Amino acid sequence: QSQNTQNTAIPSWPTTSGSRVCSQGQPIVPDWKAIYERHSAVVWKTAWRVLRDRDSVADCVQETFLAVMTLSQKQPVREWEGLLVSIAVRRALDQLRTKCRARRRHYRVELREIHSASPTAEQMVEAAELADRLREALVELPAQQAEVFCLRAFNDMSYQEIARQLRLNDQHVGMLLHRARQNLQRQLSDFRPQISEEKNHAGYRPEERL
Repeated sequence: QSQNTQNTAIPSWPTTSGSRVCSQGQPIVPDWKAIYERHSAVVWKTAWRVLRDRDSVADCVQETFLAVMTLSQKQPVREWEGLLVSIAVRRALDQLRTKCRARRRHYRVELREIHSASPTAEQMVEAAELADRLREALVELPAQQAEVFCLRAFNDMSYQEIARQLRLNDQHVGMLLHRARQNLQRQLSDFRPQISEEKNHAGYRPEERL
């Protein structure tokens, strides 16, 4: 799938009359059209890197915004993008677990014959297979480990940002991330000898292929 597929598939927010305001000019409800237009691309990208399926991503984006709309009615939202990304990761992982459990081979990469013997071509195929294996391994992680790993690897969020969104302390985030990487390394040990904390020996981050 190309980068254009991610961008062109983002649906538009239904036309609304905008936020209502009280007599002092303060908003009573959020301007959801503006929030959607500002943050839908990053939500789509987050879901895409987990699911790699346009229909599933579209469902995930819709579920994410509906969940945030419901949550915003119960408590104030200070940081929209972080909340949206966090919920998008949870929804995407839920969908991925369902798909993988229903059909374990759904996301497996078919390795076609390589006509070029160049190292670059071989590395591209290996990277694609590793990314597919990593995606399957993610669904076997405990939910919180998977969420922390995705927020860190897919969205490059800092420990502090992750801690704030998940209401954890920095040390707990670090522990979850360390355990997630250990579990993923264990599951992928038959594919590659070792995955380092951030990069492998070639400087390649397999999560970037997701």
